[in-house]
Amino acid sequence: ENSQHDIIELGGGEPLLHPEISDIILYLTLEGRKNVHVATNGTFIPKSLYFLPEPARDRTHMQVSLHASNEPLYGKITGKAHLFSRVVANIPSFKDYFQTSVNTVAYQINFEDIPQIVELVKQYRVSHRINLALPIGRGEEVDLLTPEQIAELTSYLLAEKMNGTPVDSPLLHANSCPIIEKAYGVPKKGVCPAEAGRKFYFSAQGISGCEFKPALVQLPTTGTHHA
Repeated sequence: ENSQHDIIELGGGEPLLHPEISDIILYLTLEGRKNVHVATNGTFIPKSLYFLPEPARDRTHMQVSLHASNEPLYGKITGKAHLFSRVVANIPSFKDYFQTSVNTVAYQINFEDIPQIVELVKQYRVSHRINLALPIGRGEEVDLLTPEQIAELTSYLLAEKMNGTPVDSPLLHANSCPIIEKAYGVPKKGVCPAEAGRKFYFSAQGISGCEFKPALVQLPTTGTHHA
């Protein structure tokens, strides 16, 4: 309902499992005139998404998570190796109907696999973002990259980008995240959108400027708020 914000990001859990996800996207894009970013694990595409009108699909961006280039490693990371082939097959299906990109989170278990993941994603001709794991929530369960590995990854991604690969990463820009500074020692130079009041996070627990920080305000149990 805030006219100053034109992008709504839907996360989870897995948002595409919500029984009314198509109606939610339809309302946000056509009624709310918002652009919608959906963060999905890519394992499931509701059939109703294919029947969304073109104006709604044009305003919707699907960001598919892919943290491994092969089934065994995917299984180690997710515990569901059999879903790897489904995710890979769904990426072009998403691309046929929506703006689509792939997101990869880098940590110790998949660090050596990053070049293979990049090569895999290249064939789909979609944007590819490499993020660092944050030591909060599920991120507390993984081993983070060392400073030496971050330097190596930064050099590799820079070379790929210079060669025309549609890859991007916070490592290729001035760090704006205080949590990355605290976890990895990468100096914070840019402006954090949450700290600047340009981004807000809504959850069942409340509202905060950042999904990785505690809620600041408890959401009301009654009223006209929409989730």
